[in-house]
Amino acid sequence: MDSGKWTLKCQNCDATFDLHLTEREQIADYARNHPCPECQNKPADRSSMDSTVKSDWHRVVGFRASVKTND
Repeated sequence: MDSGKWTLKCQNCDATFDLHLTEREQIADYARNHPCPECQNKPADRSSMDSTVKSDWHRVVGFRASVKTND
């Protein structure tokens, strides 16, 4: 039930970016495995290599639910 528009903040470069998820996708998977469009940081890859990373997930900073209409 994570469908909607999520805004994430990269823990590497502080850029924010949006993801649109369907109801079958979960934000936790994307926050850890989706690369930042600015620096291409993929937290799941860096967490095992770099102990100076602030967090191994992009931070969620916003959410807007998808609204279904009956047109």
